[in-house]
Amino acid sequence: MCISFVGMSINRHKPDILKDFFLPAEGKPKIIFFISFLLLLLLTFLIPVYKKVVPHAMALLTLSFLVSLFWETGFIKKFRRPLIIMSLSYFFYLIATSFSEHKDIAGIDLLLKLPMFLLPFVFSSLSLFLKGRHIKTILLVFVISCFLTSLFLVLRASLLFAQSGKSEAFMYDKLSFLFHPSYYAMYINFALAVVLHYFTLYYSRLTKLKVFMYLSLMLYFVIIILLLNSKAVFISTLLIILIWLLVFIKTHKAYKFGLFFLFFSIFLIVTSLKLTPQLYDRLFLALKNVKPEKGKVNSWDGTYIRTQIWDCSVGIIKKNFWTGVGTGDVKDELVKSYVAKQLHVIKEKKLNAHNQFLQTFIATGIGGFLSLLIYLLAPLYYSFRGDFKWLSLFLVLIICVNFLFEAMLETQAGVAFTAFFTTFFVFFKPTSLSQ
Repeated sequence: MCISFVGMSINRHKPDILKDFFLPAEGKPKIIFFISFLLLLLLTFLIPVYKKVVPHAMALLTLSFLVSLFWETGFIKKFRRPLIIMSLSYFFYLIATSFSEHKDIAGIDLLLKLPMFLLPFVFSSLSLFLKGRHIKTILLVFVISCFLTSLFLVLRASLLFAQSGKSEAFMYDKLSFLFHPSYYAMYINFALAVVLHYFTLYYSRLTKLKVFMYLSLMLYFVIIILLLNSKAVFISTLLIILIWLLVFIKTHKAYKFGLFFLFFSIFLIVTSLKLTPQLYDRLFLALKNVKPEKGKVNSWDGTYIRTQIWDCSVGIIKKNFWTGVGTGDVKDELVKSYVAKQLHVIKEKKLNAHNQFLQTFIATGIGGFLSLLIYLLAPLYYSFRGDFKWLSLFLVLIICVNFLFEAMLETQAGVAFTAFFTTFFVFFKPTSLSQ
């Protein structure tokens, strides 16, 4: 299903996808950029597959970029402004490292976030050579990867269910053992957004069979998201589908289809909540437990714990508003606050802020916080007039909603996805995807 979807999308460009890299280019060896493109596809494929190999793929891509500097440096002048914008956030992390007491922890944090600094240079260099068809191939490779990995997870869960008879094998962390469910659900959510984007782009030329294939893939990704049971991704998925429906109906005047899709989505969600008590409990018990009764500590779920952590985080921010506490000292300051407020359960786990905006504010102060907002909103600014304006909006929405509930940039899985696709929409601006 997914392979056919990708095939019919790139077949029309198949003869041209590679030839651009082998044409004469004023003495520049385009084979270097062809290798970089292959490494870029490899990195794209690996992000939702196995997080431990992603840094190695990124290192190889960076190495090929460094080699290409012998022949091509014009991108620095051409993209000076976006390069500065996309490097600003990392610059504030670098400053916050200088006054951190725990330099070792701060150094590890800088290394973790290095893709936020490196990828803008790599992508801006490649953008001089990549055409619209290459850029589309990158997105479709990501969709293929998400489809194949999710299919593997479902097959594995089926085997576990056959052995144990427990339906929990299909839910949350039992299903997603390669990544934290919230991170993997975020990947699937963006893959869904890519499918929605191309469905809208090509709808007027699709046969009924192809429409069915697109809708089947959409439904499959939505079911996977529901099984992963991430509250943040559940919210962002609802928002994306609602916005997409409005855009789709306005673009194609497909009012009957839009209403059908809306009611079918509502039916699917309600049915899923009825058939899977785990999903219902996780979503609605969270609302109930925002303010649990006193003394019922064991009833606290992740939502209530987060509200307590956020309260501590805001207190730290008020005391260190301008400069932050330093990238290496965030955890120590949070633990001190947990102790002061007698939040012993949270203190023992030494939890981070569970909100990337608060986490960054604590570490780098107001400058780092604002630079992070600029970093996240840059894809909207640079894609606003192109074919990707709605897809970039979906990406920003997915990332921002997840940032509200998780400190995504404190893990390699979160940094890789965020740095890759925010940079993607800043420097890759195809103008002929609909042709």
